[in-house]
Amino acid sequence: MNAPTILVIEDDPRLLDNVVDLLDLHGYKTLSALHGQQGLELARTHQPDLILCDVMMPEMNGYAVLEALRGDAATATVPFVFLTALSERSGQRYGMELGADDYLTKPFVETELLQSVEARLKRKQALALQQERAVDRFRNRLAQVVPHELRTPLTAIRGCTDLLLLDWHEMEPEVIHEMLSSIGEASLRLERLVDNYSLYVQVQLALADPEASTWFQATHRGPVDQVAGQVARACARCHDRLADLHLDVAPGPVQMPESHQRKLLEEVIGNAFKFSPAGTPVTITGQAVEASYELLIADQGSGMTAQQLAQTGHAFTQFERAQWEQRGLGLGLALAHSLAEIYAGRLNVQSQSGAGTTVRLVLPV
Repeated sequence: MNAPTILVIEDDPRLLDNVVDLLDLHGYKTLSALHGQQGLELARTHQPDLILCDVMMPEMNGYAVLEALRGDAATATVPFVFLTALSERSGQRYGMELGADDYLTKPFVETELLQSVEARLKRKQALALQQERAVDRFRNRLAQVVPHELRTPLTAIRGCTDLLLLDWHEMEPEVIHEMLSSIGEASLRLERLVDNYSLYVQVQLALADPEASTWFQATHRGPVDQVAGQVARACARCHDRLADLHLDVAPGPVQMPESHQRKLLEEVIGNAFKFSPAGTPVTITGQAVEASYELLIADQGSGMTAQQLAQTGHAFTQFERAQWEQRGLGLGLALAHSLAEIYAGRLNVQSQSGAGTTVRLVLPV
């Protein structure tokens, strides 16, 4: 296993040499810089595992170094510890606000420095392991869900098409119509899967790129009350539950195009009907609150456990799939969360197992 690399930025040559010698003695690889700009260049070139940096330096001080590092995706997550003679709380608070991980006040003893270094490196390793496990879980969900969900409608399309091509001349018109209907339903299901996946990827890319996200936020506004009413009635009819729908939405435009409003609300309202029994109400209320529009979608269905609630923003996740005969990629709530976020809105889910679910959607007007 390679030894961690530590970059030390310190304008006092004697202290710099002492710190580097101590770290070398304990098996760390070291890089050293006598001023901020040199340290910044070394950090970008070598991407060290940890940076120790003086605060008060000529030309480019430690705060400027940290701000530049945190603004660069390649170095944004490198652990950063200040070495400072300043003990004022204001200076430490400012450094923490910029993203510093720790402070060591000069003069410090060797054990303090080594303990701080070890603690920061252990935390970095733990975060890396946590990320790796999250990626593995995501990859497993993707491998399990996507092939099955894509193959299911394709199998229906292929099967009905093969039968029609083989025996169409001997089939009754009603049978042909039934098979064509099956092909149409499977095609629509496949189209929805592809559309949801494509939109989810677009939104995730935009969330990771501030310039791309402005394209979403600059689009037209649309009347959320009209869209919510249309989507709610369509979902209720689909589940044969128009009598269960309680709709009270006041007029109000929001900063989101109608197509994305419709997609977000289809996922949230569709879940309210899907996961609640017939004969129980699904209540949708909406009103303008100051500079926002607030929608509440409440059902009296199965609800979610605390563990499930914590995963509502995760893609390719489905709960109790066998019990509820779910279809789809498990992108619904993840896509709804992402659409709300990209338009500077919020989506909050409150739920309790066996006691129903309430979704609170807040969008800027």
